[in-house]
Amino acid sequence: MNQNQFLRLPYTKISMVTLVILLVSVTLTGCPDKPTPSMPDHGKPVSSQRDRTSSASGGSTIVAHHPPSLHDNRLQTPQLLAEVSAALDAIRVRQNCNRVMGCRVGEKLVSYGTLATGPIISLLKNTPHNAHYWPKLAKIIGKIGDHDAIPFLVSQISTDDGAARAEILAAFGRIRDESVQDILTQFADGNAEAITERDRIAARFSLVKLGFTNYRSALARNVGSFAADRQNPMDTVLALELTLELDMRECLPDFRALSKHSNVFVRAQAVANMATMSDTANFPALIDRLDDELPATRRTALHTLQMATQQEWTTKEDWMIWCQKTHCAPSLPSK
Repeated sequence: MNQNQFLRLPYTKISMVTLVILLVSVTLTGCPDKPTPSMPDHGKPVSSQRDRTSSASGGSTIVAHHPPSLHDNRLQTPQLLAEVSAALDAIRVRQNCNRVMGCRVGEKLVSYGTLATGPIISLLKNTPHNAHYWPKLAKIIGKIGDHDAIPFLVSQISTDDGAARAEILAAFGRIRDESVQDILTQFADGNAEAITERDRIAARFSLVKLGFTNYRSALARNVGSFAADRQNPMDTVLALELTLELDMRECLPDFRALSKHSNVFVRAQAVANMATMSDTANFPALIDRLDDELPATRRTALHTLQMATQQEWTTKEDWMIWCQKTHCAPSLPSK
């Protein structure tokens, strides 16, 4: 190797290394003139991807990151939109969504996610609050969990319809948007004449969902008071539904008491709560409901007993004999 070759060697090696680094950099970052489109993170539940941004008042507002698949206009096909529209038409028929037959069409609307939010709001804007399906659709919005629906729900909170207002308040908790905390606190603790017990129940539920667990005991007291006075059956049903959603097992004694309520829907919801929160202390109350006037309540009670005990008895009399033999309770409830 001559002297000139020796002198040029380091320069050649450095140039080659620099070239390789540049090539790797371009490969990884891409050309700056052509930004790479971002792709959704399918490995992480998108519904949980939320950021907090500071508000003007110094508090915080939760900003939702909705699934791209539901906000991508290319996927909002005419067929899907037609299905949502058909489901909305169906839910307006009372027979398709009620406490006796259930509400499968409502479950279907929830399954469309945020794709259904816009059509639901468009329908509600042109529907009086006392329409039987208004509260149902407000509940569906809450179950979808679309933060973009919060402004609309807030704009409707002054309605005079108690059922609609309660479902709006409960929807705030299901969506878990902290921007409505002040509204919820006013309804949960306020003494204004316009605030009803149903409002307080729904607002306390939502505050518990937002993490204010001190309202849990207040909600439990609501259920206990209903078990004692047997008043306001629809308020009682709402309280039962919301305590079930919060898995409030501390209310099981009240559920057992309410399973003998004079109102058929209260009894049905109390039995549904006991069916979900399995407890051997529920057996006598469930046996007592095996001759309930509502077939769905009878079926729920029987299925719960059979699954919990692995027994196949089908009549109330057989279950009473079984309970006496196994000492499932000190005394059976009177018929």
